[in-house]
Amino acid sequence: MQAGAFRSIRNLEKGVQSTTQQFTPIALESHAMSASAQNYLRAAKHAGRLTLTKWSADPAQSAENYSRAGKAFKAAGMVNEAESAFDSARKAYLETGALSHAARMMEELALLARDTGRLDEVHDLAAKGAHLYRQHGYPASALCLLKKGAKIIENHDPEKVQARSN
Repeated sequence: MQAGAFRSIRNLEKGVQSTTQQFTPIALESHAMSASAQNYLRAAKHAGRLTLTKWSADPAQSAENYSRAGKAFKAAGMVNEAESAFDSARKAYLETGALSHAARMMEELALLARDTGRLDEVHDLAAKGAHLYRQHGYPASALCLLKKGAKIIENHDPEKVQARSN
């Protein structure tokens, strides 16, 4: 047995707290999600860069990795980082001309705005996302996004909705 392991066993027997950080299963999962999100973010930045061996950027791969990073940050509870990643994915999807994917990122941003309580942003993001869906030829998806945004606002502030309808 190594000396460090023997020392930590002896400290546990004495009831001394270890100086290493104790992770609960939820904290370990959150830490793993943020680590995978960082990996996706690094890959997205690399795909969007030009290097000596790669003479053209790949915005489609960059957008996909930004989207994955946003989802991992959202699962880890890191809202600001998730918003930044989803916005970067939206911009990259617009650059490639994938309007429906950009609209999906607007939908993700609207859901994050809902989770943080910024209802005025929910309306704006849902409207812009619906516009992108309509431009790409998906009016049913646009309608679904507008309904989802309206339901979010209605559930959080019913008086405001009643005042606007009158």
